[in-house]
Amino acid sequence: MDVVGAFSVLLGIALFVWKAMRRFDRINECGVERFSSYRRMILGRAGDAALWLLASTLTVGGFLAIAHHYEDTWGMLVLGPVYAWMLVGIVPRRFN
Repeated sequence: MDVVGAFSVLLGIALFVWKAMRRFDRINECGVERFSSYRRMILGRAGDAALWLLASTLTVGGFLAIAHHYEDTWGMLVLGPVYAWMLVGIVPRRFN
């Protein structure tokens, strides 16, 4: 489980870096993002949003997988707030 968690964290970080590099490549010398057409702008920003969502999911999922594996030692420091958020933040909203 450590290898899967570490791999997903590293892959998530790599996707964050790739997203930043894509945006940097579109910036001109004045600091403005340049696109060749409106369609390219929509596709570029949608791609950036998809990369951000995938990178966030992989990074957080990897950290939670590693913390769940070490729950008996230090993992509860990470998982405690997550469990509290799930109990207080998610469950009552479903019954409203």
